[in-house]
Order: sequence, then C-alpha cells, then structure tokens
Amino acid sequence: MRDEQRWIGIAEVLASGFCFGFLGFFGKRALASGITPGEFLALRYLLAALMMGLIVSVRSRSVTTLYRGARTSLVCFSLGVLGYAVFSSFYFMALQTISASLTVILLYLYPVLVTLGGVVFLREHINRHRLPALPLAFLGMILLVGSDVLASAGSVKIGVLFGLLSAFFYSLYILLSAKLLKNTDPWVSTFWIQLGAGVALFTLHFRSLERVYEVARLSSWDLVGVSFVCSVLAMSLFLSGLLKIRSWEASLLSMSEPISGVAVGLLLLGEHLEPSQWLGAGLVMVALVFVSRR
Repeated sequence: MRDEQRWIGIAEVLASGFCFGFLGFFGKRALASGITPGEFLALRYLLAALMMGLIVSVRSRSVTTLYRGARTSLVCFSLGVLGYAVFSSFYFMALQTISASLTVILLYLYPVLVTLGGVVFLREHINRHRLPALPLAFLGMILLVGSDVLASAGSVKIGVLFGLLSAFFYSLYILLSAKLLKNTDPWVSTFWIQLGAGVALFTLHFRSLERVYEVARLSSWDLVGVSFVCSVLAMSLFLSGLLKIRSWEASLLSMSEPISGVAVGLLLLGEHLEPSQWLGAGLVMVALVFVSRR
C-alpha cells in the first residue's frame, strides 16, 4: 500500500508540473494587454481561492469545512503571504529585467536548495542510487534553455538577484509546507495559501476598484484559465503529492513543469527548439526516472 501511495504522489507532482507549464501561455497573453505582474498575480490568486473554496464547500456540503482551526488557517495563510506571494513576485520582477529562460534557470536552482534543506532540517535521507538525478536534472535545465541564457549574459545584475530570490523563497515554501502541512487537507491548505497570496498582492498593487474592473475586462479568460489550471489544479496536486513522497523528490519531479512549458510553447506559441534543448529535455526525463524508481 505504501508503494502504491508513493506512485500516486509521483503522478500528482508530475501532473502539477504539467499544469504549471501553462503559466507562461496565460501570463504572456495577459501581460501583453497592459496588465502589471502584480495585478495579474493578485487577481489570479484571489480568483483561485474563490474557486477552491467553492470546490471544497460543494464536496463537503458545508462552508465550515474550510476552517480547520485558527492555527492551521493562520499557518497556511502565512505560507501564502510569505511564500507564494513573495516567490511569484520576485519571479515576475526577474522576468521584467532578464530573459525568461535565464529566469527559469535561476528558479530551478531550488531543487538543490530543497535537497540540502531536506537533509539538514527535515532529516531526510537521500538514497545514493538517486543522487545522479540532481546533476542530470540541472544539466538538462541548462541545455533546455541554454541558447537564451547566452543571449542574456549581459543582463542587469538586479534581475539575476530577483531570480535567485525567487528560488530561495520557493525552496523555503516547499520545506515549510512539508514540515507544517503533513496532516492538512491539501485542498483546504491550498485555499488558505492562495487567499493569503491574493490578499497580500491585492493590497500592494491595487488602489481603486475601477482598476480591478479594467484588469478583469482586459484579461478575463486568461485570469480564469491561469487561476484554475495553474493555481487550483497545480497547487492542490503538488501539496497532495508532497504528503506521499519526500520534499526533495517532489522538487525534482516538478521539473516536469519546464518540459510542459516547452510543449505549450511549441504547440500554442509557435516556438522552436534547438538540438541542445531536445537533449536537455531528455536529461530531465532521465532524472525523473531516477527519482521515480523504487
């Protein structure tokens, strides 16, 4: 039964990465209409929290299911404010200064940070047969976005700093979630995390209701898509999978996200891959096999 639960966790984290891969598609469409990253993220998380709240209430036939005690609610809300809101803000701030590919490379330093943090703070043990997954996955990421990284070599240093901060805060979010949310319903915790992120970002980036209406009018379908696919589905699947596998395994398996993002770019945005990028995608897939096997 334990092996079966582990495979379910692996499938959930892989599916989460696939859903997250659509973030660039929805984000590019929305930002092209004149919306700032903060405005887009604020409405994304608030709408996602509303969707999640409705789903949980319908499943349990009671709104009170969303409340699992003051401590649990406060912990999840705080993870949204100090974890998801901060990480995503730094990520989009980096995107405004350096290339998207270099930003992804910097963000995907987080599996290294999560692995080290899991060993040091959570007392997790890494099987030596799975150790090759870490360098393989990171090398694959470098090859996957290598051509754009070379083009961004002269970018402003502050953008690199923002990218590194996004990796740091996402690592912190994963480690804290693994430690604090072990016995929490992932659907309920996702509701509070997204609500916390949405409230924090809304407070920072909106000054009038008129602007809220304008942003909603400019990108209504993109907001709905990113809220459901990249927030409700992606976050709940990741947290559910995190309950069944180790945090470092989850962080490496979530590298299915850039693979999904590349596929979306090829099929929906008309982008193309260089041979080195195909090799990088293959290395990431090999790393996923290392993590997934018994």
